[in-house]
Amino acid sequence: MADSNVRGSEMSGDAKETSVRMDNMEQKMSSEMKKETSAVVIRMDLKREEMVTAVGEVKQFTVEHSKRLRQDLMEEFREELVAVRQQCKRHTEVVETKVEEVTRLVLPGEAVSWHVGTV
Repeated sequence: MADSNVRGSEMSGDAKETSVRMDNMEQKMSSEMKKETSAVVIRMDLKREEMVTAVGEVKQFTVEHSKRLRQDLMEEFREELVAVRQQCKRHTEVVETKVEEVTRLVLPGEAVSWHVGTV
């Protein structure tokens, strides 16, 4: 230990200068690394914000698309329901007409009233 103290005090001017330069370089490199790390952190934060924004936009698109799809399906369902109701009404009218014709043939001269749902 005593030898290292002696050697340190016995360092030549060039060695001391080199040591100081190395310390300065180390400090500069440390400072540069801190700056670079800070810049990377900032870029990562920006990317995260961009990703959050993109996810929000995708969610909004999905909600709007879902609404449109639901509306389209409901419209199709309504159209189909109207068509089926019209078809049922036509079939009911045909059946009522046939029942009236058969009733007239089977029971001529008698007044017969026929209503849907009554027997």
